Amino acid sequence: MTEWEALEQNVRLLLERCQQQQAAIEALQRTNDEQRQEIMRSHTELTTLQQQYRQLKTAHTLSAKPEDREKAKQQISALIARVDQAIAVLKQ
Repeated sequence: MTEWEALEQNVRLLLERCQQQQAAIEALQRTNDEQRQEIMRSHTELTTLQQQYRQLKTAHTLSAKPEDREKAKQQISALIARVDQAIAVLKQ
């Protein structure tokens, strides 16, 4: 193999590696974008859940009936569980 052929082969290998790296970068960018979108959705859901929690807390405070208080407690527990799930997603 001549020097020229060796150089051509090295250039081909270099171009191939560049293409592989470019494909890997694009895949990572897509993954990054998807994760950012998931974080935004989770943040929106968390904000909504926090607002619902505050509303339920206020309703609970104003409620005088024991059965209404129990229902509010169950709803608050469910909302807290959803908030915990959203936080877990955000931490990923």
